[in-house]
Amino acid sequence: MAFWMVLSSVLAIGGIADDLTENKEVITREESPMRVLFNFEGDGRRWRVIDDGVMGGLSEGTWAVSQGLGVFSGMLSLENNGGFSSVRSDGVGPSCVGVTSFLIRVKGDGKSYQFRVRDSMAFDGASYRMTFDTEAGVWQEIVLPLEGFEASFRGRVLGDYPALAGEKVTTVGFLLADKQPGLFRLEVDWIKVRVRTEAENVPE
Repeated sequence: MAFWMVLSSVLAIGGIADDLTENKEVITREESPMRVLFNFEGDGRRWRVIDDGVMGGLSEGTWAVSQGLGVFSGMLSLENNGGFSSVRSDGVGPSCVGVTSFLIRVKGDGKSYQFRVRDSMAFDGASYRMTFDTEAGVWQEIVLPLEGFEASFRGRVLGDYPALAGEKVTTVGFLLADKQPGLFRLEVDWIKVRVRTEAENVPE
């Protein structure tokens, strides 16, 4: 009799634990909002292209908004010590306060691109980067955790630079510098951020 009482208690406790786990997951899903930074329903004037021409290179990138997509495309050249093309947004305001990760929905050409984040509106200076791979002609939703970004300046990693802080983010963008000359094209459906909430601090 005692055995069955103990077994019933264990099962009951297990059921309570399952309920708590389910409730925690529900809370996390419901209280972890996604903020949309860009969905490209507008005219796209908040973005600008910066190529290696600023250093004498010959790469040519363009940015256009078409049918609700941002399109970063052009020609990468290694001539004259060039080799990069980039596009950068204007200020994102306070939208990145509390961010834990960036999320992007893109369709690429099989090349590897960098998602770039800056904490200053200065034209030149350090930025934070994370590389992501694309599959040619395939839409992908890619998660880029904040702690995965590394600081760099003109291609050099800055090992002693402060970690990226979401509340300091001023601009975001994309850069191609894979040393593979030729045409490139990256379509961007949206850019979002996931924001930390108290619910995500519930103990395991």
